[in-house]
Amino acid sequence: MDGETAETLESLVEGRIQRSRHDLRLDGRDLTPDFEAALRRKGYTPVKVRDLRLRPGLRHPAWVLRGGEATFGHVFLEKFEEGSRRPLFGSVVRDGRGDWALMLTRSSRETVWVNLAEALPFDEDRPSPGR
Repeated sequence: MDGETAETLESLVEGRIQRSRHDLRLDGRDLTPDFEAALRRKGYTPVKVRDLRLRPGLRHPAWVLRGGEATFGHVFLEKFEEGSRRPLFGSVVRDGRGDWALMLTRSSRETVWVNLAEALPFDEDRPSPGR
């Protein structure tokens, strides 16, 4: 991988390029392993949603990698019912109704790359701006 491509991947992880859903294929090559290396260098670790230990009212930046694509979002505790919360990944990409286009709950077997060192407060009663 050339230096320019590596720098682009680092910029994407850091948010210097708008984080959304991104194709990780370039000239017929899948750059997912290179993106995973960039994630590790920036403090992201792979984890299943069910294994996350999160605090209410905080969300953490996260990526889901699948099929040569990287989808950015956040992991957080969603108020499921009054007095009950569940860990969740919600993408910044929305569907036509304004809900998360990609949502992973504790039953998911997929890996989420999370940076637990970065935490942002959010309104637990309105976790999705489209709702």
